[in-house]
Amino acid sequence: MPIPAKYLFFIMLLPFALASCATHNGVQPAEKAAEKPAAPATLPFKSTAVPPKTIDKELLFNYLAGEISVQRGAWEAAYEHLLLAAKEAKDAVAASKAARLAWRQDDMKRATRATKLWIEYDPNALSARQLAMLAALRNDDMDTALEQAHAMLLIAKARGKDGFLLLSSALATTKNRNKLLLIQDIAHQYAGDARAQYALALVSSQEKEFTTALQALDEAQKIDPQWDKPYLLRVQIFAMQGDEAGAEKLLREAADKYPSPALLEAYGRLLMQQKHYEEALKYFRKALDLNPKDHELLYVVGVLALQTRDWDLARSTWEQLRDNPRYHKEEEAWYFLGQLEELRGNLRQATENYNKIKAGRLRNDAQIRT
Repeated sequence: MPIPAKYLFFIMLLPFALASCATHNGVQPAEKAAEKPAAPATLPFKSTAVPPKTIDKELLFNYLAGEISVQRGAWEAAYEHLLLAAKEAKDAVAASKAARLAWRQDDMKRATRATKLWIEYDPNALSARQLAMLAALRNDDMDTALEQAHAMLLIAKARGKDGFLLLSSALATTKNRNKLLLIQDIAHQYAGDARAQYALALVSSQEKEFTTALQALDEAQKIDPQWDKPYLLRVQIFAMQGDEAGAEKLLREAADKYPSPALLEAYGRLLMQQKHYEEALKYFRKALDLNPKDHELLYVVGVLALQTRDWDLARSTWEQLRDNPRYHKEEEAWYFLGQLEELRGNLRQATENYNKIKAGRLRNDAQIRT
């Protein structure tokens, strides 16, 4: 079934609003790659569990019985055996398997029991903290949910990750309304952090609490006016509310005022959707100038250059992709170089380019065009 036109704008922006943004701290991906590896950070929690020095017959039996039960789909038996193995061996892996089995069966009591062991044996496991938080929300235990959320933030910070993004992504997996109370509490405690306000906006927008979301975005943009993700989410909210014109205007203004690769690409894709190819090419080229090693941007520039008949740009772009060993799509580059010569009327050169394609999904089409 075709997607209604009014939803296309929203769908196009979704990946930009949800994806992690490398430009938040003013660092481009190319620059990040050149940085020296950071020294391992000290994790905030330590386990006091001491595993046994030997594996006895009963422990081995529980491991084997648990794995066999999993393969047979006997979830309850698998849970019990894995939980017993986890307790005896102080094994976080077995506890995590038991917790996920109980979660799959929607058994919050058993899931909570196994997750407590998982956290005891591996207190810095983000997945364990996430599961414990979601289970607590389901049980209306806000104190425990907040405790686990704060633990997630501490662990993520030590690991060099965006804990607020991880938190909002975890909350997106549940429909429990308590998640709004939790993220509002977190945002209040981290009032001076733009990422916390963005997390509140993201969760609120998912629940269609648009007033709260827009207010949180106002706060995020006051703290960090050049960060692109709040602009993208605001555009998405406008589109979700049916204000297509307002969304487009905001995206254009943001791309012009704060030209990050994400904003420029988002507006460029909108222009492509509207078939304004020459204007779209301008924005994609600006994005590429900021992130010249992005093969996807280079690919779109090559396609748009063919569409707008900018032959010199098209040739240089596809030759760059063809000659770059990291692109891994040499046949695709030869195909578009063939199209370039075909469109220009250079049929002999087009045929030579098409004949370079010896395998892959474009081989048959290249033979037909030849």
